[in-house]
Amino acid sequence: MSWLWERLSGWQQDQVAAAAKAELSLLAGLGVAVERAPRLLADRLTGRLEETGGEALISEPFGWLIGRGLVRRPSYSDRRCDDGTRLDTGGACGNCGNVVHIWRARRARIVAEIDRELPHLGDDERRRVLEGAAARTRCCRGAGRRVAAGAGPCGESPTRCGPCG
Repeated sequence: MSWLWERLSGWQQDQVAAAAKAELSLLAGLGVAVERAPRLLADRLTGRLEETGGEALISEPFGWLIGRGLVRRPSYSDRRCDDGTRLDTGGACGNCGNVVHIWRARRARIVAEIDRELPHLGDDERRRVLEGAAARTRCCRGAGRRVAAGAGPCGESPTRCGPCG
């Protein structure tokens, strides 16, 4: 991490420090013990760095730290969840398994429909159709429902659902 820090300008270092301080405050507000919060944040950064493949693969340290390294990645709406771990308890998040199960079941239904309706598709075309169909089910009001013509129940694109949220 020190290599990333050294590549930041003074202003960028100030911004990253402020973002880290804000995240520590947020963690405390979520019920994380004050003495555990710095370790959780350090573990998050270390894990994200490993996912990326190491510091040498990060071409823009400031953007990476602000946009990926420091941010929580809840799998659903519970703010206490970060990548399947409950921040308040440190244990596995039980709801994440349910959410992943629901997503996988939805995807399996879409795959079955595509295979039934378009059996002639090659692998690449099938994958493209699958991703398009999956995208059309993503609207905060329409989760779990197929929506016609690429629009959510709110009338907006399911991937950019402005009126819904």
